Order: sequence, then structure tokens, then C-alpha cells
Amino acid sequence: MMLPIVLLVLDTYPLRRFGRESRGRAALEKLPYAALAGAAALIAFRGQAALSGMRPVAGYGVLDRIAQAAYGLCFYPWKSVAPVGLSALYLLPRRLDLAAPRYIVSMLAVVGVTLALIRLRHRWPWALAAWACYVVLIAPVLGFVQTGPQLVADRFSYLPSLPASALVAAGVHRLLAAGARRRVALPAAVAALGVLGVLTARQTATWRDSFTLWGQMLAVDPTNHVALAKRGWLRQQRGDLDGAQADYSEGIRHHPDAILYFNRATLEYLRRQLDAAIADYSECLRINPGDPRTLNNRGMARQEKGDWEGAAADFAEALRLAPPGFAGRALIEKNLATARGRLPGDG
Repeated sequence: MMLPIVLLVLDTYPLRRFGRESRGRAALEKLPYAALAGAAALIAFRGQAALSGMRPVAGYGVLDRIAQAAYGLCFYPWKSVAPVGLSALYLLPRRLDLAAPRYIVSMLAVVGVTLALIRLRHRWPWALAAWACYVVLIAPVLGFVQTGPQLVADRFSYLPSLPASALVAAGVHRLLAAGARRRVALPAAVAALGVLGVLTARQTATWRDSFTLWGQMLAVDPTNHVALAKRGWLRQQRGDLDGAQADYSEGIRHHPDAILYFNRATLEYLRRQLDAAIADYSECLRINPGDPRTLNNRGMARQEKGDWEGAAADFAEALRLAPPGFAGRALIEKNLATARGRLPGDG
């Protein structure tokens, strides 16, 4: 989406064709790319809006987004140079602490680097051009239009890292061309590639299977509630019910989430901890009201306790809320008929 702007930057440097006389022509050439970029942006915006993936400004203000963007601008170069402590998901906090050092330092660093490169633009035009291209390419995923639960994501850095990669390649080429420095440049380049290769091999082992993936995420951030929910579900599937319940409870402690409450309630139901299951299903409905699946499950727990009136009420509400194509609608209808048949004066 940002290709037209990158092309304009390249027209400025190194092509130097964005002068006073050729400026209009250079900009006109980019109109087809701008049209395609605009269409792609509109499709992406509508797709995210349809999935309810966008975080509204009311709950996540402009200053929060600026702080997140500044952090991202510093995070990606740093992780490219020192790719350690990587995670499949760096969670966006429910509330961004603008006074946290990582955001303050990032904002100061971004402003400082930008001002320094502008001041040195005549001496190092390549540096300013590379920085501008990097900022433009990474801008759509910096959080100005926040979608998803991530603060940053390693995968976002692939394309925006190209300007820095080009500078590194040009620097190595220049050093190799200078005979006196070749003895240092070539071994240094080989050593850097070797270190990165070893780190890459180590990183691939973190995704040996889903269990190792969630474990690596928790090693980086023990409070990652998404990883705790996923690992808990895997443990439950493997029969480690105590481990699963511990993961769900730890996730709830850090981030009271409807999915975590639902998963723990389902596990408690299986373990015949019916009072705990009903309480967790109720909490899940408080966070995510109107979910027919949760209502049906709470009704089943109440049914097991002999509370046929409460079960019938849950099943009836679940049936009312379930859309015509809902996969569990037939089961809800069956459960409702059974519960009503056990009520006094019925059947």
C-alpha cells in the first residue's frame, strides 16, 4: 500500500529526479500505483471492520497509538540486529502505560534520529532516504489503525527491513572494494551470517510443535494469556487436566478473558465441579453476554445439579439468541425439551 510514497522517496534519492521541474511528472507517474494502493487499503479496512478487529479510538487514544508506533519503530531494527527473546505474539496491554521507560525512550529515540538525519541530509542523504522508506513501509502496522491483540509482531519487519538490508549490502560491497579493508570486512560478514544462522536454527526449534510454541511465548512473557489459553487447551486434550486448569487460572489472573473462563468452566464441568463451572460460565456471560453456546453449557451444568428451572431458562435464552444456522441449535432444542419435561406440571 505504501509503494507510491516509497517510489517518491527513491525519486528524491538516489535517483535525484524529484527536482522543481520534474516534480509534477514524477508524482503523476505514481498515480496508477496510488489507485491500486487505495483500493487495497479500502479492502483491508472493510475486512477488518467486518471482523470487529479494529480497536476504537474511545478505548485506545491518539497518545497511546503514538507511543505504540514509536516503540514499534525502535523494536524492529533492534530485533533485526539482536534477534533474541523472540515471540510469536507480543501482547498489547489493556492499558498502555505512557510513562513506562520503553515508550518514553522510544519516542525520544525516534524524534532524535529523525532530527539528526534531517540535519545531516546533505552529508548522508542515503541514511535519511533509508529511514524514510523504513518508516513509510512499517507505518500501516504501527498501531495507528490497531487491529488484533499484538503490540508488535516479528513478521511485520520483513518488508520494511529491505532499506536497511540494502544499506548493509552496499556497505559490505564498498569495504570489499577497498583492498586494505577486505581482510576485515569479509571475515566480519561471514561471522555475522554465521551467528544469524545459528540463531535462526535455534528459533526454528521453538515451533517443533504447538506445545513448544506456546511454551516459548510464555518463556518470553509469562503473563501472555493467549499462550496460557492455548497451552491449557493442549494440556486438556492430552489428559493433563490439572495442568490445563492451572494454565486457565493463571491466564484469568493476568487477563480476565471470556475464552479463558469458558475453557476453565468446560473443564470444571468435565471434572464434576459444577458450582465452579456455573460461576465461570456466568462470568463468561458477563464479559460476553448473549453467547448461546455459553448459555447452553451453563444450562447443562444446572441440569446436572437438578436445577431444571434454571437450566430451562438458560436453554430458552440460548435458543432465542442462536441464529438459524447455528451449529448447536438442534442440541439446544433437545436440551430445552428435556428440561421443560422435568419441570413440575409439565410432561
